Amino acid sequence: MPLPTCRLAPTDARTERRGSWTHICLPPALGDCHSDSVSLAPGLTLIATRYRPERDLVEESRRCLPRPLLSLTFGLQGHSSFEERRGQQLRFDCGSVTISSFIDAQGERRYSGSAEQHIEQLRLQLDEELLTAYLGEAAARQLLRHASGVRLLACRPASAAALAHARALAWQAVHPAPDTPGRLLALHAGALALLHEQLRLLPASGPTPLSAALPAESPRLLRPQEAARMEQARRWLLAHAHESISIRRLADELHMSESRLRRSFRQAWGGSPQDFHTRARMALALRHLQAGCRVTETAWRVGYGQPGNFSQAFTRHFGYPPSQALGTCSRSSPGNEKFKE
Repeated sequence: MPLPTCRLAPTDARTERRGSWTHICLPPALGDCHSDSVSLAPGLTLIATRYRPERDLVEESRRCLPRPLLSLTFGLQGHSSFEERRGQQLRFDCGSVTISSFIDAQGERRYSGSAEQHIEQLRLQLDEELLTAYLGEAAARQLLRHASGVRLLACRPASAAALAHARALAWQAVHPAPDTPGRLLALHAGALALLHEQLRLLPASGPTPLSAALPAESPRLLRPQEAARMEQARRWLLAHAHESISIRRLADELHMSESRLRRSFRQAWGGSPQDFHTRARMALALRHLQAGCRVTETAWRVGYGQPGNFSQAFTRHFGYPPSQALGTCSRSSPGNEKFKE
């Protein structure tokens, strides 16, 4: 017989400082449930959550802020939800990114306690000043306009590259190395690279809703036959993440013109086939580097004949050179799993 749901107040969690990190854990009798957070820069916080509850949990949230925050939550395993007291609901599902803003978060977080529902999430939070620096005052004001409560901006599948990157950052958070400035710098660089992929999709200004600027969730906007082709295209690009490819080659595989492929792929997945392939290729390179491969070997493994060209492409994509990613995760870390579809 399943155990009854356990309701928790904010005071039921234990908080302790571990160097630059804040470690929050629930009572051990409820399972291995904890989160670790660190301020990477003024206005930028990284939070890694790992819950293994032995029963269903409901956590009360009573967080109130003087100014709103933008929050990006990457679901890495399982799912949870948040129900704000005024009725706004947020879902955090495996493989998705949930983007929201809030000035107070008073409500309930819900976690399911079963072996199939182990929960891992990576969350990045930005304040108004930092968001203004990145996107400009008009865009920041549009995203963070609040009377009160929580505002859902988008909930959509995250790219395979973003999930691989988020897993690597979460692994570093829950397997702490010595608390050195270099380690925090590496985390900061990784967080900025992850934010770059998401923030560049936001509207620069004006009243356009965020959901209109983000990639489509699935190819359901197309006719079934065309949608099936675009799913085939996505899988083909993932399977060829280890090499340089031409769109002409993919178009020939699908027996369609390049212009039709580009148009249908953008309608299905919100971007071009070239961009999708680049993200997959760079995510694969990141995993090789984190597993200890040298830069030259990694360049060869992802289809670059010249290491210099690879280094330029990697730095342009992530915002830091490949040498900075060397050996940041062990071979057994989640960030080094085989590239998933």
